[in-house]
Amino acid sequence: MRDLALFPIGSADVTAPFTLSRNVAPDGAYGAVEVGIAPVDSDGARVESAGATPGLCNNPNAADCYDLDSDAVAGNDRALLAATEFRYGSMKLSNAHGSELLPLPITVTTQYWNVTAYVTNTLDDLTSFLRYWA
Repeated sequence: MRDLALFPIGSADVTAPFTLSRNVAPDGAYGAVEVGIAPVDSDGARVESAGATPGLCNNPNAADCYDLDSDAVAGNDRALLAATEFRYGSMKLSNAHGSELLPLPITVTTQYWNVTAYVTNTLDDLTSFLRYWA
């Protein structure tokens, strides 16, 4: 059991820039992207990740503190935050016609590149549009 005086418990809100770069040509989809960080406190000690061996983070070996290998070099070098999906995509507007006296609904479909072609993203249940022009 750990002495909580040696391992204070707390939380912090942190904002950090995040960039996902892609090739010049469309690529993806990436179904299991793992996002991690390598936090270090003010005296240079690594901050222990949830999956790390407890109490070893003052060890100079980062693999003892972290639980994600992000650079394909032997050993862990980041603390895993989450896994998510990324897709290179577009939104397709369908043709529509109707009376100029009534609102005109236009279907929008989210699509992503599956390495061969754009396909409908059946997993997208969050994107929505509601806009009418007079």
